[in-house]
Parts: sequence; structure tokens; C-alpha cells
Amino acid sequence: MSLKNKELDILVRYANNAKFIIETGRGRSTRALAEIVQNTGSALVSIDIEPPQSDMPIADNITYLTGWSIRRGDFIKPEDARFKKSRYENMPDEAVVYGGSMDGEVDLIRRTLENTDRPLDLFFCDTGEYSGYPEWRIIQNRMAVGGKFIAHDIYYPKSIKSFQSVQEIRDAPDWKMLEIYDASVMDIFHYSNKRRRGKSSGIVVAEKVR
Repeated sequence: MSLKNKELDILVRYANNAKFIIETGRGRSTRALAEIVQNTGSALVSIDIEPPQSDMPIADNITYLTGWSIRRGDFIKPEDARFKKSRYENMPDEAVVYGGSMDGEVDLIRRTLENTDRPLDLFFCDTGEYSGYPEWRIIQNRMAVGGKFIAHDIYYPKSIKSFQSVQEIRDAPDWKMLEIYDASVMDIFHYSNKRRRGKSSGIVVAEKVR
């Protein structure tokens, strides 16, 4: 789901101070982040299962990786009590969850972090429905102190992508919730509100504090 203008503004505000950014999922965010790193000299790694569009910005400090952000074992399986089924059907990562093939490069988040000495100080999660929570579980202990985790589509049942990550952040001693934006209702945990069920995607910003 595409970022709304206010959500993009929030991402840009925090990205302006980041030195090394990883994003999962490409779109409006990619163009905005690419403009920032071209102006600041920071680095951006953009991961998506689809190749970048031909008009995406190109620079030495921008890397486009095509493939899976995680590996098969990272997915939460249907028999796991934490598993939630997305309301969206025929998603590429849904097929993998139910035993389908995982073609192309895999585990690109870990591989990226293993191949750099830069501390990760901003991670933007706007990935596949079944990939968001596993991505959080990978990076939560790999972020630099002071680093920001930003996730889009944080409200369940509209999306399963990141709501579990937000719940864990709220209770995590090493993380502090900085900002939550929801255009329709500002209380993230009132899932029963009817407006929550279909209108808002939402964005969250959290900081690694220790």
C-alpha cells in the first residue's frame, strides 16, 4: 500500500539524519530516500523482489538489490500460534509460507549487514505482508543505538505486516516508541474501532535506546 503524503513526510524527517539506510519494498519512499542520500552522502540499500524501475535514481551510494529480504526459515508458519493470515490474497510471500518456491536471491538483509562496516541507523519496512514481522526480528538486535525502525501498514486486520512488531516494540526495554501516525484514529491498540478495519495504513517510528 502506497505511502500517504504525511507518512512520507515522517519518513523523510528521520531519514535526513541517517547515515546508512535499508528499506524493504520500493516505491515513493525509494525516490525520497534516494534524493536524501544523494544530498547528504549517506548510503541507501533498497531491497525488493522486483527489479527497480528504469527511472529510479542512480548513484554510487544507492544500491538496489532484487530478491527476498529474508530466508524461508524466517517466515511464521501457519501452525505457529503467532501466525496471522493476511486479508490480501496471491501475495508472493504468501505462496512461500504455504510451501511454494522461493526463487532468486534470499536473505538480503543479513547479507547486506554482513558485508558492511556501517552501523545501521535507519530501517524502513514496507515489505510483503508475511515478511514484515520476520524482518523486525532480524534487525531488532542489529540496529545501532540511536537507530530508527520505521514501519508502514501497522494496523491489524487491515494488514498483518507490522502490527506484531509494534506490539513487541511497546514492551521492549531496548526500544522507545517515538511516533505513531494514523490518519483516522490515533490510538494504535483500539483494533475494535470500525474505522480501523479498512481505512488507515499507519506508520510507526521507534528508536533503539540501548
